Amino acid sequence: MEKLPPRMRWGIVVGGFIVARTLARRQPASDAEGWMIGIFLAAYGAFVLLTWVGDSVFNLLLFLDPLGRHALDTDQRRGAILFGILLLIALSLAIAGLAGGMATLVLAAVAWGLTAMVATTIYACQRGWPRWVTVAAVSVVAGLATAMTAAAVAGARNVSMTLRHLRDEISVAW
Repeated sequence: MEKLPPRMRWGIVVGGFIVARTLARRQPASDAEGWMIGIFLAAYGAFVLLTWVGDSVFNLLLFLDPLGRHALDTDQRRGAILFGILLLIALSLAIAGLAGGMATLVLAAVAWGLTAMVATTIYACQRGWPRWVTVAAVSVVAGLATAMTAAAVAGARNVSMTLRHLRDEISVAW
C-alpha cells in the first residue's frame, strides 16, 4: 500500500471503514449472505490490524528464523522480542479465557494485545527523550493491562469497576 498515492490510500482506508460499518449494521437476508459478510469483516479487521503491526509481525518472523535474524538491526531485534513476548502473553490469556469460559481473561488478553501494538512504537522512535516518553506511555498501558489481568485472575466480576477504583487510587496519590 506504500506505493499507492496518498489519496488512494485514504480512499481505501475510509472506504473500507464505511463499507465495514454498513455491512456490520445490515441484517443478512440468508445464512450464506451472513457468512460472506462475516468473512469480509474478518478480512477487513485483519487488514486494519496488519497496517498497525505489520512491520513488527514480519520482524518477529525474521527473528524466529536462524538466518533471518541477521537481517535485523539491534533495535528491530529488541522490538521483535518485546512484541513476541507481549503477543505470547495475550495469546495465552485468550486461550485460557476461552477454555475456561472467563470473559474477563479474554478482556485482559485484548488489553495485552493493545499493549503489544503500542509497544511496537518504542524502537521506531529516535533515541533520547522521544524514546523515553514512549517507554513511559507503554509502561502505563502495560500497568493497566497488568491490573486487568490481576483483576481477572482474582475473580473480579466487574473489571471496569476495578479499573475505575485503581484510577481513583492513582489520582488520590498524585
